[in-house]
Amino acid sequence: MIVGKCKCGKNLILIGSPRGDPFVGCSGYPECKSTYSLPRGASILKTKCEKCGLPLISFGKPRQRACLDPKCGKEGKEPSNEVVGECPECGNDLIKRSGRYGEFIGCKGFPKCRFTKSIEEKS
Repeated sequence: MIVGKCKCGKNLILIGSPRGDPFVGCSGYPECKSTYSLPRGASILKTKCEKCGLPLISFGKPRQRACLDPKCGKEGKEPSNEVVGECPECGNDLIKRSGRYGEFIGCKGFPKCRFTKSIEEKS
């Protein structure tokens, strides 16, 4: 599974180690030796780190978010809530949010108003 781009330009892929612990490594191995370990039970999110562009990971209980690269030091906090319109159901602002499956548009009135809309990816 491809999870992003390596600094060398090749793909970063999810790899299972002989011990069974998954990690992310560069498809350009052995020329590029970039690897990133994953905490137990971590899932790779579609949302990218604002600082380095690598994917964010979600792990732990309660769930936390962080950049795939621990050296980046960027925590996966929600980006500033960008207003993108008005909710058709309650009239509150619609804001860009990110979740397990990537970015989406949701009502600022959540949890009272549960209106959401997916963001179409531009190819």
